[in-house]
Amino acid sequence: MDGWTDFFFQGCSLKVIKLFRDLPRDPEFREFQESQSWQLGRRASDNMPPGHDILVLWMTARKGKSRTQYAAKTFADFPRERAEARIRTSGLKNHSVEEVQKQLDPFWLESRAFEHVMRCCSNSQKIYFPRYFGVLKRIQRQDYPLSYLLRPRAIVLEAIKPELASRRVLAANSPTANRSKSYEAFSQALDQMALSDFERCWYRSLFSDRFRRLLVLHDIGATHGDVRDDHFRLPGDFYDTVLYDFSSSYTFYPTWPCIRRPKPLSAMTSNEQNILLEILLDRAEQCDLRHYFARSLQLSPQVVEGLCSQTINSEIANLELIVLKVMVRPDEFSMPSLASILPFLEAIRPENKSTWHISRARLLQYYDSAWVLYPRHKEVGEMTLVSLSEKAFLDTDTLPVDDQHTFFLLLFPRSWDIGEAVHRLMAACSDLILSGKQGSVLSRAQFDNL
Repeated sequence: MDGWTDFFFQGCSLKVIKLFRDLPRDPEFREFQESQSWQLGRRASDNMPPGHDILVLWMTARKGKSRTQYAAKTFADFPRERAEARIRTSGLKNHSVEEVQKQLDPFWLESRAFEHVMRCCSNSQKIYFPRYFGVLKRIQRQDYPLSYLLRPRAIVLEAIKPELASRRVLAANSPTANRSKSYEAFSQALDQMALSDFERCWYRSLFSDRFRRLLVLHDIGATHGDVRDDHFRLPGDFYDTVLYDFSSSYTFYPTWPCIRRPKPLSAMTSNEQNILLEILLDRAEQCDLRHYFARSLQLSPQVVEGLCSQTINSEIANLELIVLKVMVRPDEFSMPSLASILPFLEAIRPENKSTWHISRARLLQYYDSAWVLYPRHKEVGEMTLVSLSEKAFLDTDTLPVDDQHTFFLLLFPRSWDIGEAVHRLMAACSDLILSGKQGSVLSRAQFDNL
């Protein structure tokens, strides 16, 4: 290994180093070729100034009679003059202009990060980030909205929105995250705050969900570079979707980086994990979950605090079957994490039970799970049981991250004997497909009549 490689990977496992030995130094970025034609539309978000070098636009692609919406993250060119100025001001005399252009270009940084994720992550890990469909390198003026300055390059990504279709369901158990020093420090700090047990559980779950997203990047020798609260959830959205925006990321490259004080991977990852810790401690101190419930339910924070802490053991005997439609495969086919499942429960709460999602979230420990796979555009009856009580019946590692499959998560009370009633679980999924709804809630009597 050379000097920069030795310095960057000091203290890292050989597995991480081997990843880069086996990968090409400058891989070609895959071209976007998902359709016969595409069209760029309006801005996807107003949180970026119109004159910024980066602008995210909605993109519609047509293939035959079908249409698919994407997010096109468009980039201005990184001019040679900017690279020359950086060399003069930062003392980068040993770097060529072309090398500085490449290493500081947000388009190159983000594209390289996504290519690395695609090569090195499993299907279960890829769900932590937006799906990546390739790049467009030569967008012409006539193909770009005339109301915006032309940004001739784009990274084509999944159209992430603050909707259930974009949300990911993560597993409740994350041993790696829960054994980390950051998690331990976070958990201890929560214990000192004036929070209900439910709120503490939710913040711990949120930390664990976010930590594993970061850890996947760190485990493949990459860093995000701009860890912020709004890079886990969209602006204006309370719940998380994916970890996004890799325009400041660093994916190992075998030449010294174009910065004055480069750091090893271990220091960079430790810093990002500490930033995550501070972000979520700040949110917990503000009791933002409590205030979110107060706003959405039009209740006082004091009443919500009672909902999060009052005894609800009397409801255990009346728990229902909960059936949820999930558009993206989970990371594991098991019980869901509290933080990732709460928005689903909120979306399907019965109209006459406005706080139902809070009570059921508090009682998740009394539920077990089943997962069902349904290939879209197939007959309703063509469904497959993937797992039951965390016992898998398929090779789940091979299940793809695509738009051709829908998954159903069934949460059933542990007190129910499901052994001879699996066909009723499948029937509940069929009924949900026919209803066109996001989820359903069935009493024991309704379940027995399926």
